[in-house]
Amino acid sequence: MIVSRDGIVSCIDVSTGDCVWSNDSQEQPRAVCCDNADRVYVAVGGWSEKIQITVLNGHTGKTVFAS
Repeated sequence: MIVSRDGIVSCIDVSTGDCVWSNDSQEQPRAVCCDNADRVYVAVGGWSEKIQITVLNGHTGKTVFAS
C-alpha cells in the first residue's frame, strides 16, 4: 500500500505493517496512485493549473521521472 503523510510517500507491507521504503524528496506531495507496472505517481507542489507529477519505482521508491 502506498501512503502520503507529512510530506513523506511510503510503501507499507499490509501483511506485516512494515515500511518497505520511504521517499521524502517530493515537495508537497498532494496525491498518490499506482499502476500495474509497479510505478507510483505523485502529484506534487502547490495548487495550480498545471499539475506536477513525479514517478517513483514501486519497488524501491526512487524517482524514475519528474515533470
